[in-house]
Amino acid sequence: MRFLALLSSLCTLASCRTPDTFTEADQQRVSAEVDSMLHAYPDALREGGLAAEFAYLDSTDAFFWVPPGYDSWISYDSVETVIRATAPTLRSIDYRWRSLRIDPISQDRAIYTSTPSGALTDTSGRVTNISIIETGTVSRHEEGWKLLKRLLNYPLPADLRGEWPSQARWDISTAAQRAVGGAAGGGVRRLPSVNQPHMQEYDPRNPEQWQT
Repeated sequence: MRFLALLSSLCTLASCRTPDTFTEADQQRVSAEVDSMLHAYPDALREGGLAAEFAYLDSTDAFFWVPPGYDSWISYDSVETVIRATAPTLRSIDYRWRSLRIDPISQDRAIYTSTPSGALTDTSGRVTNISIIETGTVSRHEEGWKLLKRLLNYPLPADLRGEWPSQARWDISTAAQRAVGGAAGGGVRRLPSVNQPHMQEYDPRNPEQWQT
C-alpha cells in the first residue's frame, strides 16, 4: 500500500508540472539581447581593432567559422591565430550590419542573418571594401551572448545569380584566405571569392586552379 501511495504521489506531481516553454515574450527578450550584442560588436571593432573580436567569440569546442570562399569550416584555434597575426596590420575597421534578421530558437540560442558592409584600412593606408553575406548562431553565456557559428561568403554578381557558371571571374588572392589557410595547416580548400578587385578567369571543373 505504501508503494502504491508513493506511486500515486509521483504521478500527481508529474501531471501538475508545467512544461518549459519558449514564449513569445521570451523570444522578444532574446531577440533584443542578441540585437544589442550584435550592434555592440562592430562598435568594439572600431574602437579596439580586430583583437576586440575575442570578447565576442564562443571559445568552446562547438565553435566554427566558414570564411568567405571556403568550402570547409575552421576551428577557434585557427581563427585566433589569424586574428592575432592580422590585428597589427590594420589601422581601422568599419563593419556595419545591413538588413539584420534575428531568429530566436531557445533561451540560449539564436540565428542571425545579415549583409554587412564596411572597409578595412591597413597600416599603409590601403582600403579594402567589404560587402558580404553572413549568417550564424549565437550562444548565451554568463557574461553575455557570443558568436558560436559563422558562415560568410561573397554574393554572386547580379548576372550570375540563379545559376552556377561553367566559368566565372573570381578573386583567389585575398590576404585573408592565405592567412586562414596557413593557420589551418593548408588543409582547407579555398573557393575563390567574387566581386573583388583582382579578378581572373576561373573554371570550377579544374581543381588545379584551387589554392591549397
